[in-house]
Amino acid sequence: MNSPADLARRIDNLIRPGSIAAVDHARALCRVQCGALLTDWLPWCERRAGTTRTWNPPAPGEQVLLLCPSGDMGAGFVLTGIYTAAHDQPSSSATEHVVDFPDGARIAYDHTSGTLTLSGLRAIRIDGGEVIHVGGDLQSNGVILHTHRHTGVQSGGSITGEPQR
Repeated sequence: MNSPADLARRIDNLIRPGSIAAVDHARALCRVQCGALLTDWLPWCERRAGTTRTWNPPAPGEQVLLLCPSGDMGAGFVLTGIYTAAHDQPSSSATEHVVDFPDGARIAYDHTSGTLTLSGLRAIRIDGGEVIHVGGDLQSNGVILHTHRHTGVQSGGSITGEPQR
């Protein structure tokens, strides 16, 4: 039978606020600092982890909740995504899905207007192929779209040749 002190400790450990102390990306584990206590390596909760999977690892200093079944911190897992004054919400709109990245890039989709806004991007890679450079000249497969020339141009219904680089 558990002592009253052991039961009190387990109850205290059921749910604990803390912050990410370290992340092991290769193993998808993190350590959490809860006051003076530093946890062992624990898994964090991701949005999806079945046949559909997402990857959005926590960052050191991010505020989290440590959830420990039966108060056993060794069996705990980390619930991420708690806004703080240092990292507040990226939008207050009820109709937007927004992702802000630490380099200043932003993806925002407004499901009412059907508008997808990409900002702060340097390049877009589609299906692992050529990079489309963003900002300044718009390029596709190394061709600057607004200055390229075509060979074999004929008037009428003909099709032009390949663009020149």
